[in-house]
This record gives sequence, structure tokens and C-alpha cells, in this order.
Amino acid sequence: METGPKIEHTITTIWFTLVMAASCTTADDALRMSFLPLETGFQLLAGLNLAMGAFADQDQPIKSTNDGFAGPGPAIGARGHLTFGSSGLDIVLDLSVLTATINKPGIEHAIREEYAFAGNMNVDTKARMWWVGIPLTIGPRLGIEVRPGFAFYGVGLFGVAFIKMPDISFESPIVAGTYEHTPTVGACVAGELGVTFTHLVCGARIFAAPSLEIDSHETLSHAGVDTSDRYTRANAVQSVILFIGYRF
Repeated sequence: METGPKIEHTITTIWFTLVMAASCTTADDALRMSFLPLETGFQLLAGLNLAMGAFADQDQPIKSTNDGFAGPGPAIGARGHLTFGSSGLDIVLDLSVLTATINKPGIEHAIREEYAFAGNMNVDTKARMWWVGIPLTIGPRLGIEVRPGFAFYGVGLFGVAFIKMPDISFESPIVAGTYEHTPTVGACVAGELGVTFTHLVCGARIFAAPSLEIDSHETLSHAGVDTSDRYTRANAVQSVILFIGYRF
């Protein structure tokens, strides 16, 4: 009797079966414990953008300052996220549109400061559009559920932002002119804290584009003489956004 080959075949079959069983168990455990994305989500946000710091200041001459002369404006955003297991950790991709109005009295004061030779002249200004910022950011989000459907969360975001400073025109009895500003792109960061309740989201975000270079073009008409000048403004956009949203 040739028992050797049969015994060898039986041992091989048992070994293969055990390996397959172990592999299935290991894969199943790994699937349960993995941090591969298991869930996606989407949010729509709307709120109020409040200018801060130099972005809201209005104390210096218009041409020689980094003051932004910015006031409050509406903000909207859309956000997608990938959830990693049951860890409470997400990766967030956020696209927002932030606006800020122009403080008309502040701009007029800055123009009078710029052209002090004209004395305390009456100035009438017009702004084409508002400040507009469109940041595209990505970062981690950590949520802590305190009861079913209710959680606190924090988000850290970084990315790039498209920024457009409004063009300004002004008239006075002595001098008139325009300030035109080229759109720019710069790095930005944001930090956010909030709460979620079932499908509702509300929170506050601090946003900053700390180092922007804005190419500007000044044209003036004074005493029948037209002049033109190009220069670069160094502006920083800083704001707090208060928002409410819906989670799909």
C-alpha cells in the first residue's frame, strides 16, 4: 500500500484549510479594525462673516496702510467628509465663499488722511463689489459624541484662498480718483469649534489669510492734472464666521 502520498495529501489539505480559515479571520478582524473610509457625508453651511484685526481697521491713509476697511458680510459653504471607523476622526474638504462689506465712513476718512493737503474735504466714495474670499481647505475633524445624535467637534483646516479687494472710486471738490485691486491667491488657515444635533450643525470658525500681496492701481485727477501709480498692498484677511448648517 502506498500510504505515503495519501498522508502527504491529507496533511497538505489540512494545512491549506487552516491557512484559509486563518486568513479569513485575519481579514475580517482587519476590516473591523481598519481606518479605511467607511462613511462619507456632506454639509451645507451659511452664516455671518465678521472682520477682525487690521482687516477691520480704518485709521490710516488708504494707500500707505494694510487696513482692510471691512465690515460684516454673509458667508456660505459646502463641505464633504470621510469618516474613519468609529474613531470620531474625519477628513474634511471645505469650499466657502466669504464676503465683507466696505466701511464707507472709514474709507472716506482714509482718503482724507491720504490727501491731507486738501484739508477736511467732503468725500463721496463708491465701492464696486465687496471683499470676496473663496478658500479651499482640507484638514482633520475630531468629534466627541456625548449622547446619541449630539456631539461636540473641532476642525483644523489649511489650504489656499482666492481674495478680491473691492475697487474704490471717490470724488471731492479738490481731488478725485480710483483704486483698482487685482485678485490674488494666498495660503490660509482656519480653526473651528461647534456642535451637531442630528442633522443640524452650528459653530464658529476663525479664518486667516495672513500674508497677501495685492497689486493696486491708483489714478488721480487734481488741479486738471491726471496721474497714475502702481503699487503693492500687504494685507491680512482675518475674520470670525458664525454659522449654522445641515448635514446630509
